[in-house]
Amino acid sequence: MKRFSFQFIVGGFFAVDSFYFLSGFLGTVALVEIIFKKNKVNWPLIYFHRWWRLTPLYFCLIWVWTYITPRLVEGPLTYAATTKEAFGGGSSSCEKYWWSNILYINNMVPWEDNLISQCMPWGWYLANDMQLFVITPLLLWVYRKNKTIFALIVAALLITSYSLVGSIINGGSFKLGSSEWFNLYTKPWTRVGPYLIGVILALLWREKKIIKLSNIFKFIGYAVSGLLLFITVFGPYTNRDDTWTNLENVFYYTFSRSSFILGLAILCYLMLSKNSSFIKTFLSYHFWTPLARLSYGVYLVHPIIMIAAAYSTRHAINWDIWTVTVNFSGYSLLAFVASFVFWIILEKPFASLEREVLTHFTGKKELI
Repeated sequence: MKRFSFQFIVGGFFAVDSFYFLSGFLGTVALVEIIFKKNKVNWPLIYFHRWWRLTPLYFCLIWVWTYITPRLVEGPLTYAATTKEAFGGGSSSCEKYWWSNILYINNMVPWEDNLISQCMPWGWYLANDMQLFVITPLLLWVYRKNKTIFALIVAALLITSYSLVGSIINGGSFKLGSSEWFNLYTKPWTRVGPYLIGVILALLWREKKIIKLSNIFKFIGYAVSGLLLFITVFGPYTNRDDTWTNLENVFYYTFSRSSFILGLAILCYLMLSKNSSFIKTFLSYHFWTPLARLSYGVYLVHPIIMIAAAYSTRHAINWDIWTVTVNFSGYSLLAFVASFVFWIILEKPFASLEREVLTHFTGKKELI
């Protein structure tokens, strides 16, 4: 674990922030067409559409997680898999707190410094995402009315977020599973930076302020992006023996997420401009589209598959590169297959139902 190459695994935590960045960007791109171009905005419908898009599959898999998954486990760990402590947010948590998940407050209720007490523990991401989405239409409405006030609000949100993160880190333990780690990882105020960077990039794109760059500026952009990504991911390698001072820890963990996402945003800026590159060409291939449509289901279902398999293990596992590769490939394939099934029987029908109902009552084909 102290090898330099292992930083790729440790840096995987930043993938979560890239999702918030994308959520802020894509949500803003969709919302500007409504808030900027319509005189009368149907605010309740904006929020209902978001809730309806996420909840049917989510609720179904909460049921699967609560009542089906423990029965999929076979082997000496069968009993352990049915207990709250071992299974992590098992049936007892979901029977008690399922409502907080579908209201997207499960990262706050129950208010305990661990994931075990939560129903479907990885659902904290959706709660954060929904809470950040709630403020986005309001921010865009302010942007439309007064860009200066918008800039002041964004600055205030960022300063508050960085201050809270710094205060959590200062003098605390941020080892995996600690109280500080939990509050640093699962609360929306610690994820504001990446999300707002996505919002700002979307506004730059919408306002046509993304321009084609000369070759020298393209080179500088790629260099700065690569440097930010490299330093953020591999910088902690110098702290593998816990040699950083408290100030160094506070500085890194306060700004590392935004630093990583800023590097990603610069790369996206280059992709959104008229500058062609092999990265842009590769990411523009159509075969990514069906995978993207299944990604939500994959996110929800893959921990169920992995945990059921882990608790069905009958022997010790020797972890090496081949074991990890085979497990990753198998879990990924099963997750995409399961996601496709759920997309056919749940996601697509509920999306069509919403469209038909709204078209019937509003006479318009647009959902929002």
